[in-house]
Amino acid sequence: MSTNIATSSMMNIAHVYSTPTPYTAFEDWQQFHPAYGDDILSDPQSAIDLANELVAHYNHSEFHKMAPERADDLELRSVKEIIARYHELNPESSAPVTPVGGRCRDLALLVCSQFRAQGVPARLRFGFTHMYYDTKRALADHVVVEYFDEARWKILEPRGSSRLMAHQDLGINPIDVDPKKFINGPRAWHKIRNKTLRAEWFSGTTPNAQMGLWYVRKIMLFDLASLCRYEADVFDLWGYLTDSKPGVMPKFKPHLEALDSIAATDFLDEHAFSECYQLLVQDDRFLPDGEISVSPTLGKRSTLSVRKDDYVLY
Repeated sequence: MSTNIATSSMMNIAHVYSTPTPYTAFEDWQQFHPAYGDDILSDPQSAIDLANELVAHYNHSEFHKMAPERADDLELRSVKEIIARYHELNPESSAPVTPVGGRCRDLALLVCSQFRAQGVPARLRFGFTHMYYDTKRALADHVVVEYFDEARWKILEPRGSSRLMAHQDLGINPIDVDPKKFINGPRAWHKIRNKTLRAEWFSGTTPNAQMGLWYVRKIMLFDLASLCRYEADVFDLWGYLTDSKPGVMPKFKPHLEALDSIAATDFLDEHAFSECYQLLVQDDRFLPDGEISVSPTLGKRSTLSVRKDDYVLY
């Protein structure tokens, strides 16, 4: 399928985000929906529903009913691994279906893969929402999908399945979420540093500005890595993510100023995007290239070899 990008300034960005990464590469989506067709933009909701059929979020009751060894599901990092595990759990097409345990990042990865398989620009974005979009609840880190449709980027909520939406009113359109309801990492950092948001709002149940700023910086670095095509797991550590203890905000002024500049970038502007992208991919502290520390399950940390050339498009 050819994607119609309305302006020439989008061409570079479209190429970067319509090309599969090692984690999103998968072509045989029609094995699940033979009538899926080749125009995912006509029914993005079906991509969300399929992702939620394959993966149950580890916070859901479905996952807690699973055997303890199913915690290994959370170590799966790619679409191919998730789907292979799904087939292992469901050797025959019989009900009830057993989903793979995962996180919002995994649901977003599955949806993003479906878009890219059809040549539609899509990317994971790491940021913050109020839990279930209820402004009375705390802001929590979250992963959504941005996809390009009708000459603009739209935010898709990967947990917004038809089943969930039928039972709980989130106050959103899951295939076109109001940008005000999702604060991506760079935007959160920019707003805090410019004093239009309070850092302590991002620190969990106990307000703490120091913890909040550190937390936002962490999610911003995840988001920047994703913009450079590395779709991190939520417990990965490398480079700038390892330069301080958890909850302790580094005070190195040049680093803070660099983050301020990056956070102000308009990634939809071709020139600004290209400049910032080149800055990020050339600095090994922003992107993993070699051994990184990973912890898919809390308390279980190991290492993983990641090669920048496998995911970056220069």
